[in-house]
Amino acid sequence: NQVTEGEWIVENLEHVDESGSTVYFTGTEEDVTERHLYRVNLDGNQLTRLTEESGAHTADFSASGLYYIHSYSDV
Repeated sequence: NQVTEGEWIVENLEHVDESGSTVYFTGTEEDVTERHLYRVNLDGNQLTRLTEESGAHTADFSASGLYYIHSYSDV
C-alpha cells in the first residue's frame, strides 16, 4: 500500500511497527536539501514529522523498535 503522496522523496524506510500499524521513515517533504524523520499509519493516515531542526536527520531503530538513536547534522 502507498502510505505517502505528493512530490517528495522518501529516503529510507527506518522501521515498520506491524503491531502498532506504523511506519517510520526519513524524507524530504518540505525541502529537498533536508531529511526529516516521519511516522505514518500503514493506512496512510496521521502523517507526522518527528524532527524539527533544519538539516539531515537519521534514526537507527533497535531490533524491537522500542528505541532509536537520532542523529542530526546541519552542515
